[in-house]
Order: sequence, then C-alpha cells, then structure tokens
Amino acid sequence: MFTHILIPTDFSPAAWKAVEVGLSLSDQYKCEISILHIYPVASRFTKEGGHDDLMPKLDEVKEHMTKLSEDLRKSEKTKINNLVLPGNIEQQLLDFVTKHSFDLVIVGVNSSGEDNSPGSHTAKLIEESDTPVLVIPNKYT
Repeated sequence: MFTHILIPTDFSPAAWKAVEVGLSLSDQYKCEISILHIYPVASRFTKEGGHDDLMPKLDEVKEHMTKLSEDLRKSEKTKINNLVLPGNIEQQLLDFVTKHSFDLVIVGVNSSGEDNSPGSHTAKLIEESDTPVLVIPNKYT
C-alpha cells in the first residue's frame, strides 16, 4: 500500500514517464505525490563561487514547477505537491528522501534515449536509500 510517492524530475521525457507511472499508481492507491526538482547550485559548467546569476533561473524553475503541478492537479484526482530545492543533486535527493516518509521513489532514467542504464544519481539513490526505488526505463511505453 502506498500513501506517499516521491518523483524527482529534471523535466526530461524520461522523468515525465516516471510522473505518468506515479499518477497511475496514485489513481490505484489513492496516494499523495510529491514532485521534486533539485536545482544544481554548482556544476562542472559554472565557476566555483559564481552563483549569483543562478537565482533568477531558480525562480523560473519554481514557476515552471508550480505551473506543472497546477496543470496536473486540474487533470488528476490526487494530491500533488511540488518542491524545488537548490543544492548538490545526489546529496540533496538522498537527504530529502531520508528526512521524509515516502513509500516509494519513482525515477525515470536516461533522458538521452540511447539505453536504459541508470545514471549516477539514480544508482546512488538505489545504493544508499532505505526507501524502495522504482526505475522507469527510457523505453517504457
């Protein structure tokens, strides 16, 4: 029995497939869904300490997430929460899953579409989380 499902998203097609599976499960089990986007405050593409220009983009992501959740709430019969957190993706995701009581985490893999290998964030989540993780392959239909 599921009561609360977490779906991390990077807004990719693979992540959307995870949302679709989560919505299907929420219909069946009448459970709550939380959709989480972790906005990286540092990456290999930014210089260390040069993050002042990221805040306007973070606000845009929050607006996008709010719109996505509002649209889903209109079309679905389930409670949908949206969250946008800044930070290191792997660590923030693990911390968030550990601090909250989720029955399941659903992740889509490999937005590039070349194969169904889980990426490093998904692999780390599977290895270190006590919460069950359902991995939706990119080629899932």
